[in-house]
Amino acid sequence: MIWCLFIWSIQDQVWAQVGDRAITRDQIVTAAKPQLTRLAQETEAMQQSAHRVAAEGRDRYLNSLKAQHLIRQYEVIQAALQAAIDHTLLELEAARVGITTETLKNTQPLDWQKLAAKHGVHIKLRPPLFDVWDDGARAIGHGPHQVVVFGSLNCPDCRDTIQFFLTLMDSIRFQFRPLALPEGVTDVDRWSACASRQPDWQAQLQFAAANDEVQDLHLEPDCDRAESILEQNLDDASAAGTVKLPGIYLNGQFLRFGDPNELKNRVNVLLHLP
Repeated sequence: MIWCLFIWSIQDQVWAQVGDRAITRDQIVTAAKPQLTRLAQETEAMQQSAHRVAAEGRDRYLNSLKAQHLIRQYEVIQAALQAAIDHTLLELEAARVGITTETLKNTQPLDWQKLAAKHGVHIKLRPPLFDVWDDGARAIGHGPHQVVVFGSLNCPDCRDTIQFFLTLMDSIRFQFRPLALPEGVTDVDRWSACASRQPDWQAQLQFAAANDEVQDLHLEPDCDRAESILEQNLDDASAAGTVKLPGIYLNGQFLRFGDPNELKNRVNVLLHLP
């Protein structure tokens, strides 16, 4: 069963160190077992339904399913690990000031970031990483971190995400890999697939992403590779677990898109930006 792939690929027995206390793999797997078991059952059921998918799309479906499972498995484990870290910090701080953990929780607001700095937290658990960088596409920016966004210029959230990342050019190297929406491929998608290979891609992308009526720009593809580029992007996005657009990857790590402000705050933390 694929549900164990991520857990047992991590060799470290200790997944986090909080002060002088170790949080182990067995401790976290035990705490998360109900969620992991349920996830395994859901994935197994989806695997068994693969025969309903058209033959030409079956491999893509199974690759996507495996990647989605690894992402969700990590999210379950990471949440259980964070809960264990917070509980340990609470115990250490309560012991330091000589009160119970309940009293500590009820008498003052807790700044978890300061508590982590005070007692020392070292996390060894690492997320699954996906190879989504396209050597054939233009990269924008000159920073040390790689950001890849799969999306469509016909998607408002995708355009907003592009505009956000285009403000971080000193911190990242950015690739936007065009996809089509489920409704079908448009000329905007074909145009962006071609333009993503051209030297002036940054200026063109900035212009298109800032236009809410991008479909009215009458953008036309100027290469004969648009369909193959879109197809390759779809294969790579599926294999990396992208289901809903935009699909965002920072240094190969999948970032789930939710509230735009939450995404910005998370990216700023990961990039150590103010």
